[in-house]
Formats: sequence, C-alpha cells, structure tokens
Amino acid sequence: MKCTNPFQCPLQKHPRSSNQKTLQRAEDGVLRCMLKLMRDSNAQGFVYGILPKTGPPITGSSDSMRAWWKDTVAFDRNAPPSLVMNPEAILPVVEQTLVSYLYKLQDMNDNTIGSILSALIQHCEPPQRNFPFDQKMVPLWWPTGKETWWGLQGKPQAELCPPPYRKTHDLRKGWKLSLLAAVIKHMSPRFDHVRTLVWQSKRLQCKMSAKDVDTWSRVLNQEEALVEHSKKSLVIAPSGDDTTDTRSMRRRLENSRENCSENGDCWEGELMQDVDIEMNSIDELMRLYQQENSNADWSTSF
Repeated sequence: MKCTNPFQCPLQKHPRSSNQKTLQRAEDGVLRCMLKLMRDSNAQGFVYGILPKTGPPITGSSDSMRAWWKDTVAFDRNAPPSLVMNPEAILPVVEQTLVSYLYKLQDMNDNTIGSILSALIQHCEPPQRNFPFDQKMVPLWWPTGKETWWGLQGKPQAELCPPPYRKTHDLRKGWKLSLLAAVIKHMSPRFDHVRTLVWQSKRLQCKMSAKDVDTWSRVLNQEEALVEHSKKSLVIAPSGDDTTDTRSMRRRLENSRENCSENGDCWEGELMQDVDIEMNSIDELMRLYQQENSNADWSTSF
C-alpha cells in the first residue's frame, strides 16, 4: 500500500545511493588489498579501473604508475567507448552444422595445449595422478586409436599412432591434440566444469592469446551443441517399459493378422518383414544403450 503522508512513511534508501555506497566499499577494499601487496610482497606498482553501469569510471593507481595510467592509458576516457555492452556478443556463435570442431584445436599454441591438458587430466575419472607415468597402468580415458570419434581431431593427428603414456609436455603436438580430444570427449557433457577449470588456471590466463581463447570457445560450444542435438534426436526408454512406438507396431501387427485371416491370401512372412526390420533396429539400439550404461557403471565403480 502506497504511503500518502511523507511524515509517516519509513525512510527509504534510494537505489542509486545504495549502489554508490557499494561501489565505494568495493573500491576501498581493492585499494587496501593493493597497498597490502605493495607493503608485504614488495610490489612495485598497481593500477585498477572499474566501469559502473551509471556514473563516471572509478580508477586508481600507485604513485609509480600514475603518469602512465592517467596520460598514456587514459582509462577514464578510453575505456567507456571500448566497452562491449552485451558480453554474449563477443562469444563465438555456434555453427548450425552438425560437424565436430575438434580439428580446430591444431590452431592453438603447442604450450597452451599442454597447459590445458595439465589442468584437465587431474579431474578426469579416474584422475591421472592415480596412474604414475613410470608404471604401465594407463587410465581408461587415455586414447587408443579405436575410439568412434578417432579422426575428428584432424587427419594428420589421426594418422599418427595413439599418444604414448607420457607427461603431457613431453608429447608431440599431434599426440597432444589427440589426447585433448579424448579428454574433452571423456568429460562431456560437463562442459561448464571444463571451462571453469581452464579459467581458474593462472598459468593459462597468462599463456592463452585472444586467438587461443576464440578457438577453445568455438570447439567447446560446438561439442556442447552436438551433445544437446544427440539428446534430442535419440531418446530410448529403459528396457522394462513398453513404449508407444512398440505398442503401435504390435497393434498394427495384430490388425494385419486379422485382415489376413479374413481374406486368407496373406503370407505371414511378408506381413512380418517390415515389422521385423523396425524391431531389429530398435533391439540393436537397446543393446547399445544397455552396453553403454553397463560400461559407465563399471568405470564409475572403478
């Protein structure tokens, strides 16, 4: 209920003033952290800049960096025109073609690929640290060259032998690409977890160039789109359920048998031919589905 008497209404804070106070507290916290780093870690200088949604930019710097920050960089003048208002606009758009982009990984730097592998292989199931490199035991997700996706990582990489079980930085680039493709396939569909692991690595933040970031994002986005498309394209019910398609085929079979019995000129083998083709394909899909589930349960328990 709206208050009509301003003298009896409770005091309400203006949202803009509340946001300004929040920004002010955040700036004070940043400044304190920067000064503490200079005092305790012998840092030589610092700069920071904040672009609020409303109001002027908030900037700060140490005395040693103030001339460069204010005159050369001019963050308060140059940063607002360079701001991308919609962050999603800078993300690569997923192509509508149902083709894997794993072969695009070869456009990335060799050292960057090795660092990405070092950040991801310890989060596979089971992690690599459970299988020391000096032993002959190899984790199940290490590629063998017999995977169904083998070849999607690029023809030159596919023509190589599968990567030997070595430290990632001791592998050739072609082997690294095959291993990275295997890790991406293994960690699918946890693509958000993969992105988080990469972005939390400080070493990768320093190594990855703008081109590497763009390539990595395109590959992951396309793989995620392919997984979502496969989920929508094929939905298999558990073997204990009587699905609608199965019931409709049985009903069609019973009706056809009744018509044959009335006419007397129908051979049951001809009647069953089309139905058997459909049922055999469904049975084959069900066997593959149950086999994948059993393999997944075994690997999880292992």
